[in-house]
Amino acid sequence: MAKEISMIQRTEKGKIARQYFINCEKKLKEVKKLSPMELMELQFKVLKEQQEKIIQVENKVDKLEEDMPLFQIDCKEIQALVRKKGIEALGGYRSIAYNDNSLRGKVYSDIQQQIRREFGVVRYEAIKRSQLEMAKEIIINYKAPLVLENEIKLLNEQE
Repeated sequence: MAKEISMIQRTEKGKIARQYFINCEKKLKEVKKLSPMELMELQFKVLKEQQEKIIQVENKVDKLEEDMPLFQIDCKEIQALVRKKGIEALGGYRSIAYNDNSLRGKVYSDIQQQIRREFGVVRYEAIKRSQLEMAKEIIINYKAPLVLENEIKLLNEQE
């Protein structure tokens, strides 16, 4: 727009502006010839910048993956492991201890509290995705407290 206005102006300022735009266009049209070494340096610089950006993006993705909370399917997997470990701790699916609703609830509650306590969370979803394997290990290695173990043993010996 400024160029068009200066081209139609017949004043001294218009002439100066016209000359300025003509010079700018000439500079834009000139192709600077680079030596092979300068071309390589330029290409190297561009590649280096791209590599740095790629590394930054990879770092961001890694951080996101580490800090990402568990997906619902992961929570269901944890719940399934809790159920499996609870059944095992109670002496099996058909045991007297398993069929005692109160005791079964205590065992499941203790396993879940153990997981929450280990990670300092209120819900499974708050556990970081990078800690999923650790959560599974905690469940697999769970051992009922002595008081619950004794209750389970007493009930199961009544068979």
